[in-house]
Amino acid sequence: EAECFEANYPGWHEHYGKIYEEWRARGCEDPSCGFIPLMWFIENNHPIYIDRVSQVPFCPSLCKGASTLRVHELNGKKHSFSDDWANSPPVLPNCPP
Repeated sequence: EAECFEANYPGWHEHYGKIYEEWRARGCEDPSCGFIPLMWFIENNHPIYIDRVSQVPFCPSLCKGASTLRVHELNGKKHSFSDDWANSPPVLPNCPP
């Protein structure tokens, strides 16, 4: 799979492939080893946010594209956005917590 990614996305291995190599070395291919990839992000200071719009995990410290983290607080709750359009606080429905 790595060869396919590198062929279609030059530079992929240099940017992301090293992470997968480290995960393999720590046993990620064997579920019984107990390795949890999310813990790797925490141990290596790569915070994970959930994009408010797409609900997709977003790691700004590993992002290769032009996306930027935006965090807005509304009604005491923080909401993260990975797109530049979110420069102003979101308008959210008034839903109970």
